[in-house]
Amino acid sequence: MRELNVLTPGKIGWLDKPEPVLENPTDALVRPFIASRCDGDALPIHMHSATHKAMTAGVRLGAIDASVGDIVGRTPFEGPFGIGHEAIGQVTAVGTEVADMQVGDVVVVPWAVSCGTCYECSLGLTAKCSTFLPNSPGKTLN
Repeated sequence: MRELNVLTPGKIGWLDKPEPVLENPTDALVRPFIASRCDGDALPIHMHSATHKAMTAGVRLGAIDASVGDIVGRTPFEGPFGIGHEAIGQVTAVGTEVADMQVGDVVVVPWAVSCGTCYECSLGLTAKCSTFLPNSPGKTLN
């Protein structure tokens, strides 16, 4: 499959990636058919050196939420990294423990991925999901 990436600041291109596979019984695979970009994607494409330096310092000092560093690396916007993380897509596979969707369903993929079951998610704070935050015990994203 192909993935649109920021290769270097100001340059985007397609990279070949392995086909995704279900890794856990709670996983679902979604094939996007509409993907969007947000300011988080636009900034590295059109960024300025001062932004890069300020964000790098902010991540290293802990002044910027650690999830930013997890998304774009310890040195923000160094590349390559995938963009277009908000999408509408069709479910192509579901794990054995997935009960609320099936192959063929059309779903919205939000900017923040969450487990839906941790303490933070139960409070409706899905952007603070302790399963997917960097360095959390249950983290499952790379």
